[in-house]
Amino acid sequence: MHNKEQVTMNNIQDTNIEIVPIEHASLILDWEGVFIYTDPVGKVSLFASKPDPDIILLTDIHGDHLDLERLQALTKEKTIIIAPQAVADKIPENLKSKVSVMNNGEVAEKGGFKIEAIPMYNLPGPSQNYHTKGRGNGYVVSKGDTRIYISGDTAGTPEMRALQNIDIAFVA
Repeated sequence: MHNKEQVTMNNIQDTNIEIVPIEHASLILDWEGVFIYTDPVGKVSLFASKPDPDIILLTDIHGDHLDLERLQALTKEKTIIIAPQAVADKIPENLKSKVSVMNNGEVAEKGGFKIEAIPMYNLPGPSQNYHTKGRGNGYVVSKGDTRIYISGDTAGTPEMRALQNIDIAFVA
C-alpha cells in the first residue's frame, strides 16, 4: 500500500468506514469509531496523531508485518491483538494477555466484529518456503453485511479465490 491518502467509504451496506493507509501492509480502519490496525510497522511519527487501536490484526512473523517495538508502543489497555500462533510466539511476555490466537480457518467475534482467519501462504514454487501454509493469516473482518479482506503476504491461494461478498480488499 503506497498511497498515503485517507479514504472515506460511505454507505457500503449502510456503513461508514475511514481507511488510513500507513505504510506497506499497515493501515488503520476507523469502522464507526472502532479503530482496527493491521500490521503496524514503521516510524513512530506514522502513528503519532492516530487514535489508539481497539484491535490489532497481525498477519506474519516477518519484520514488514511484525514490529515488536511499534506493537509495544501502540498496545493500550483496551487493545485486542489477534495473531496466528507463530506470531503470538514472538510477542513479548508483557503483551501475551492481550493476544487472541487465531489459526487458519478459525472464526471469532471480537470487539463487535466477526473475524475470519484466512490462510496466507505462497503456492509451490521458488519462494514456497518464505510464507509457509499454516503459519500466517489474512483476515476477513465483517460487521453487518460489510466484509473487508486483508490479505497479508500471500499468493492467489484457493482459499483467497473462494472468498465471496468482499466489499473492500487490501492486498499487500
